[in-house]
Amino acid sequence: MWRDFAVAEVALSIAANGFWDYEPLVVTNERDHWVVIEGNRRLAAVKLLCNEAERKRVGATDLPDVSPDLCSELATLPVYASTRSDIWQYVGFKHINGPQAWQSYSKAQHIAWVHVVYIQLVCAKSLVVTLGT
Repeated sequence: MWRDFAVAEVALSIAANGFWDYEPLVVTNERDHWVVIEGNRRLAAVKLLCNEAERKRVGATDLPDVSPDLCSELATLPVYASTRSDIWQYVGFKHINGPQAWQSYSKAQHIAWVHVVYIQLVCAKSLVVTLGT
């Protein structure tokens, strides 16, 4: 993730400005585990800023040192709990048309997932209601 998704620019921003509360991580609970749906780069950046061993492991040794006070602040991040079915439109807008565009393959994966999971399901439910079964 460090190299492929430009986590460095996010880490530099958080080191300089802190973590902005108005842009929480979006998580969902799947099989009794919390999964980050939106905000993976921000979470990775925070982990790297406050964990020297992790920086070395991924080769992110050029990040600035941050104060213990900032790491203390970053120990608890703003989080919004949701479900994939409730958040897919927001995620799609943000990463397909919006300010943080995904690469083409990631966009196609999201669109295909939405088509299979939501569009076909909605059509199937509509057909059942129309036929009265």
